[in-house]
Amino acid sequence: MTTDDFPANGPRARHAAFTAAAARAAHLLVDAESFIFSGTLAATLLDDRAEELLACQRLHGARPVLAGARAEAVRRSRFTENGSPAPILV
Repeated sequence: MTTDDFPANGPRARHAAFTAAAARAAHLLVDAESFIFSGTLAATLLDDRAEELLACQRLHGARPVLAGARAEAVRRSRFTENGSPAPILV
């Protein structure tokens, strides 16, 4: 199943994927070490839109909205990469 199966969601899904990849790539460019997640392929995924999407992060990366978005994106990526913990049974 792809976004083509849901045409109404296609542009939003692609936009969300690009902005999440931009946040992961910007984490390595804007934030101070020690990095939460080293997503070195994120900038590659941006392809020809890399400069456009990263320019805002470079110029305004300290703003709380952008810093928070980066933190959330890399936290989710780190969690996914490490594997989720055992499920909590209720």
